[in-house]
Amino acid sequence: MTRRQARAIERRNLIGEYVMGTVAILLTLLLAFNWMSGCGTFTRTVDGKIIHGSCVFIPTFAIHTPVTPQ
Repeated sequence: MTRRQARAIERRNLIGEYVMGTVAILLTLLLAFNWMSGCGTFTRTVDGKIIHGSCVFIPTFAIHTPVTPQ
């Protein structure tokens, strides 16, 4: 293997590690933001209403839609 080929492989590996690290950080941040916003939790008020925690960047319309038996 020539020196040029070795550098190309090293550069490709470095770019791959950078991309994977960036994806891992973004997913971790998404989880942290959703945890801080109360995603998936609910709170009952004094008059009996249920307030659902909002999720960041995750559509939750299916969770809040009541299911009616047929």
